Amino acid sequence: MSIPDTVPILQGDLDIDSVIATISDMLDEPQLSNALIKEYIQNVKIQKQRQNLMSDDEIREIITKHPYFKNPCKYPIRLINIMKHLKKKGLNTSIKDVDIRVDRIISEMQGISKLEFGLYINASRTYKG
Repeated sequence: MSIPDTVPILQGDLDIDSVIATISDMLDEPQLSNALIKEYIQNVKIQKQRQNLMSDDEIREIITKHPYFKNPCKYPIRLINIMKHLKKKGLNTSIKDVDIRVDRIISEMQGISKLEFGLYINASRTYKG
């Protein structure tokens, strides 16, 4: 692997193996400055933060594609089911208070009623629980 003269710009998802390999190669090169390595690590951190952040609109878009919201039934859906769906679609669910943020987004959606925290139903349906 050849070492670039400037800090490489990361493309796509972070692959930890390629990041470690690049840093190892950079450390093996005696002419590279520590500043270049630090800049590369900073770029990795920035990209990692970008992967963890999604806007409310992006989250709302993913939620509306959940089968329950495409074809609601008379039974309520739980927040945990929606969070699992979001995790499959790439949302980092380990971010602090992301469940509260998702709860707020769902509560603001048109036609969805909140029965209690983490339990939602289509407003046009009746729930006898």
